[in-house]
Amino acid sequence: MLHGFLTSSDGAVSLYSNIEDQNPHYLCNEGSRGDGWEMKNRIGIFKQRKVWSLSCWELDRIILARLYDLVEHDSDMVERIKAFWESRKTDEVDERHVLKEQMRKAQEQIDRLDKLLTKPARPLTQATEERYLARLNDAEADLARLQKKQAEVKEVKLDMLSAHLFRLYIAWENGIAVRPDVALLWRGITPNNSEAWTEEEDEIMRMYYPDKPQIEVMQALPRFAWNRILERAQDLNIRRTIWHPGPHSLNLYHRTVRYDDLTAVEQLMQGEEEKQRIRYIVNQLAQQTMRGSVSAHWFLPLDSISYAGIGAALDDDAEKFYVSAFPYGEPRPAL
Repeated sequence: MLHGFLTSSDGAVSLYSNIEDQNPHYLCNEGSRGDGWEMKNRIGIFKQRKVWSLSCWELDRIILARLYDLVEHDSDMVERIKAFWESRKTDEVDERHVLKEQMRKAQEQIDRLDKLLTKPARPLTQATEERYLARLNDAEADLARLQKKQAEVKEVKLDMLSAHLFRLYIAWENGIAVRPDVALLWRGITPNNSEAWTEEEDEIMRMYYPDKPQIEVMQALPRFAWNRILERAQDLNIRRTIWHPGPHSLNLYHRTVRYDDLTAVEQLMQGEEEKQRIRYIVNQLAQQTMRGSVSAHWFLPLDSISYAGIGAALDDDAEKFYVSAFPYGEPRPAL
């Protein structure tokens, strides 16, 4: 659903689809930026460096569910959007024709440069290859901008905070919402068991694991989730000797949470109370997210972004919700 429209501060976003398992992903490759758009995401001709990937089905489902909630909350939305587009039809006929021609020329340029790079008539020098790549990157960026303008999509941006956490920012189209929408996403990825433990980390395990609280053990080993720490304790034959009376669990955080996740999301908050609140939300998201799935917590209530709540006080500085918004309400149940 977001192919060609999804952006990220982490790099250039594209679509990757494996025909065999029919599981398309949004894929972000490392790249440089200039004038607000991606300039480069290739290293040589074919090589790319992946920053993150996210299931298309999962992200599309979350955004569509939010849109459904907005429609249910705002009964006048459909007629308002229809009227908005009807008023623009006659004015945009010529503009659409120009856009279509510009997109055709950009695509022809991309096809020609791809052929020159992959099937050159003679071997390319390094300088020629770099010149072709620069022109190809410019042409692809031009095409992406033209596609966005044609579709009138304002902005959908996804930035990675940690291995599990993302920040989703949506500027809804005119008539849908009065301000941007922001969500915190938890990705239920499989733990990376290929990460090797160092001798120093094993020594930390022996010192902390037996009798230190869970959060102190996690802080000392920030790149490992609690389930990886438990596995390593078994390998090292180390047992927990700490005892906790009462019905509640001694461990505050879910087994998939890493200390890196907590420190990354805390950067969005300012006061200690807000940081405690966001840590609680992260833990709730981790508990409710199945492996391979994605869960969302929307920072703002529907009344704050919907036209139905337009009588409420509005803050024009909506960008702050993208940077340091305070969570609203309890985490949403898994969709």
